[in-house]
Amino acid sequence: MREVYHRQLDRLVEDLADLAGLVAEAMSKATAALLRVDLTLAERVIEQDLLVDQRRAEAEETAVRLLALHAPVATDLRSVVTAIHSAADLERMRPRAARREDSPASPPTARAARPDPALLR
Repeated sequence: MREVYHRQLDRLVEDLADLAGLVAEAMSKATAALLRVDLTLAERVIEQDLLVDQRRAEAEETAVRLLALHAPVATDLRSVVTAIHSAADLERMRPRAARREDSPASPPTARAARPDPALLR
């Protein structure tokens, strides 16, 4: 039973690594789209955002299933909980350019007129 759990946990770690790769790629493409004012590339980043959402949800479901079926303790429990947090963090890291209001299609003056919500916190 523990062997099955560890295989599933290893798979979850691989899935999170894949998700991190998707986010890194999206950040790179979003940066390029903004610097080049490339609407086509920005649209591809937006489309890829749906895949990031899906992969995050799948990773969280896997982690919850591991908790429910295997009732891990101590280190194993921390690993699964860390995986859940990591999936959420990776999704939040996706580029702001994937949001329409920050895309090259928005006029620069419109983007500049909006205060950055992070600065208001």
